[in-house]
Amino acid sequence: MRKIILVILIFVPTVIIGQIDKQKIISKFVITNGTKNGNDITGLLLEQQAYLVFYAEDDNGLCLANVWVKNNSKSYGKVLDKMYHKSEVMSMEFESNILSFKWNYENTYNNKQGTANVELVMINKPIGKVFMMTIISENSDVLRYNGYVEGSLILN
Repeated sequence: MRKIILVILIFVPTVIIGQIDKQKIISKFVITNGTKNGNDITGLLLEQQAYLVFYAEDDNGLCLANVWVKNNSKSYGKVLDKMYHKSEVMSMEFESNILSFKWNYENTYNNKQGTANVELVMINKPIGKVFMMTIISENSDVLRYNGYVEGSLILN
């Protein structure tokens, strides 16, 4: 048992450090609720500890990942064709930033690749930033996620 723990203590930091060298996390989006094609999947998302993350890779630019921790799976890939605008008025008159882009993704759980259209709305509230993200895949599946933002994503 001690040998296993020792191997884990030596190996895990090496893996984590290796990943940090290749990817720089910019912003993490903690999902608190969501739907797929209008059906509530909040329970599954919370059970999976799902989150979204923008990260930078030296050779690939800005990237996005949709991570499901419990399943050890993710959809990830490069962000393309970014369009940004700022809105001063929302329903509660909080400043919001809107980023639309194409996402070239690959799934680790089924090796499917594709391109999705994504819209990210970040709302600046006194308690912090919240977000709404809509992802529309090539087969017209619609994922909508809501939650809060950890870190800062400069949209411009």
